[in-house]
Amino acid sequence: MKTALKKSHKPLKKTATKPCSQAKCKSIAESSGYCRLHYLANWKRIKLNNQLKAEARLNHFVDKLAKKYPDSYIEKIKEGVENEERFLEITKELDIESKESIKETDSEFLERFLRVVKPGS
Repeated sequence: MKTALKKSHKPLKKTATKPCSQAKCKSIAESSGYCRLHYLANWKRIKLNNQLKAEARLNHFVDKLAKKYPDSYIEKIKEGVENEERFLEITKELDIESKESIKETDSEFLERFLRVVKPGS
């Protein structure tokens, strides 16, 4: 009769779990620092905070552009923002390189934009 060899199993590592950010909640945080229940309860506030952070990043990006280019460039770009054809004419006139091709879809543009502009920077 053969004896069964016991394989030594490594104990599973316990992952560091954080408690929910809600006061007096002892559940484990799963999304954005909240447990499932409190994430749903605070969903509007979380989304509003994310939107405010995105707006702050955009403002920072615009401020960087404003420092880089003279005021005359910025004014001409503002004029052309509402009309895409006028915007392309102005960027060509000011010699601002536009890598965007005409056949580029919105999703392709966003992917390229996110690669160039890192969130939070």
